[in-house]
Amino acid sequence: MAESTSPTIDRSAVWVGLAVLLVFGPLVGAGYVWDDDALIVQNTALSGWKAFFSAWTGGLWDHTPQAQHPPIYYRPVMLWSLQVDHLLGGSARLAHLHSLGWHLLNVGLVAVVARRLGCSSTAAWTSAGLFGLHPVAVESVAWISARNDPMSVAAILGMLAVSLRPGSKPRLVHLAAMAAFGAAAKETAYLAPVCLAPVLWAARRPIGRPVLGALIGVSAVLIGRWLAGVAWPPGADAAHLLASAWPTSAWAMDALAMPSVRAPGGHLAWPEPIPMVGVLAGLAGGLVLLWAGRRKALGLSVLGVIGVLPAWPAVAHVGLFGDRYLLLSLAGFALAVATSLDRATRARRLRPELWLLLALPHAVTASASVTAWQDDTTLWTAAVERHENPHTAGSLAKVLELQGDLDGAAHWYSVATMAPRPLPHACWNVAAIELKRGAPADAGEVGLRALAAGCPSDPELICPTAYGLAAKGLWTAAEEVLAKLTTRGTGLCTITKLAGSARRREVSALDAAVAGESPGWTSLAERLGLLLRSGGDLETAEWVDALARERQREEGG
Repeated sequence: MAESTSPTIDRSAVWVGLAVLLVFGPLVGAGYVWDDDALIVQNTALSGWKAFFSAWTGGLWDHTPQAQHPPIYYRPVMLWSLQVDHLLGGSARLAHLHSLGWHLLNVGLVAVVARRLGCSSTAAWTSAGLFGLHPVAVESVAWISARNDPMSVAAILGMLAVSLRPGSKPRLVHLAAMAAFGAAAKETAYLAPVCLAPVLWAARRPIGRPVLGALIGVSAVLIGRWLAGVAWPPGADAAHLLASAWPTSAWAMDALAMPSVRAPGGHLAWPEPIPMVGVLAGLAGGLVLLWAGRRKALGLSVLGVIGVLPAWPAVAHVGLFGDRYLLLSLAGFALAVATSLDRATRARRLRPELWLLLALPHAVTASASVTAWQDDTTLWTAAVERHENPHTAGSLAKVLELQGDLDGAAHWYSVATMAPRPLPHACWNVAAIELKRGAPADAGEVGLRALAAGCPSDPELICPTAYGLAAKGLWTAAEEVLAKLTTRGTGLCTITKLAGSARRREVSALDAAVAGESPGWTSLAERLGLLLRSGGDLETAEWVDALARERQREEGG
């Protein structure tokens, strides 16, 4: 039987709440990071009654620069939460407070569920503290665009709290409403029916009504998704799922079992060594929980395993492994800890204050992880330090480029385009950034290196590379690179080709360019002259100037 309310419960709740606020408080001064700019700042559908209803008729990204066709994410409740932020002023500070509020709600719900499972107050708040201060929770709290994760988890924990309430049957309408809310926040809650079953079985509580209510709510959202024409994410076919099964499982066990400073950037395309120490620690910890917590720990551990399942197709789809995918698993395993500690706390072998010592390693690493989310520069610098791969290097390069640090951007674009698997988006920028830096000769060198590393022969890479080679006087090499172009290039490719034509005195090619797309002989002569003189061909540059004057006289006469 659950213990009666006492001052110990209040003190534990206060200590847990203060600790969570202390760790996550610095986020209140943070800005928008990563996809926040596109999803929030540039989203044109966050105000007005029309937006309130249109959230249910399309995809999450429909009114952003990253709009997907067809849309693949149906998360109207997440859009509602962003609309609330916008209605209240739209500041990043307020949005971070909003996300922190959901995290605090989940911390409290973990404690409530643990108490209704019959755990002592000390065990319940210990598990709540472990959940609230675990570094895995940082991404879903710090990244506003990931708020849908704590929202969907809150719905599932709320359903458990209602279903486990002693002395009363949960109302079907309440269960269905919470399930629909969670499923409309994020697809994780599509698994709400199977999440409830093992926990209710472990607590020897009726399963039928809660599962039915969850099915009704999730089904309503699935119907809405179908009517809105939202597709399912590609890249999660059987082959991708099979390939991502083991790394997803291993990384999940390591993240949950081994407290460490976290940052985004782990990616299947650039696999890191499997963390066997974390895997073994996770397996050993799971066995200890099952031994100590028996039936209840088993049911909650099953919830933890189920919580990983949505991460599996997500990782298979985009390749990125995100800590936000593990929030429900973290709740399940934190509750399993509560059931395992219950007997020790009831026998007073664990004082209420000692949960702080158990949570201290997590609090330290979570606090260090939070500092990375202040802005894009600190975020991707931390990501490169923890996961140096083409994805994180390319992301940092783009941020530095937008901030005007062209030298730093050039370095990281070069890192992002190294063999054996360069980042395609970095391939498009690695040579062009050298032109922005005012170093056209370097564009040819880095462009050739990127092509040799496996970058595709797209105009974004070919054109600045060929231009850079020509600017260095390597005219033959420039034409060889231009020959790799599989589509029609414009801009730099055109001027480089025309420079070659001028060197061969092909007047007809220059006349055709002026008659076609070029603004006129004056502009063409200036651009050709700049490239020819940079490449050391002063004679051809003077010839082009003379030809331009001749054509202008003809046009004027």
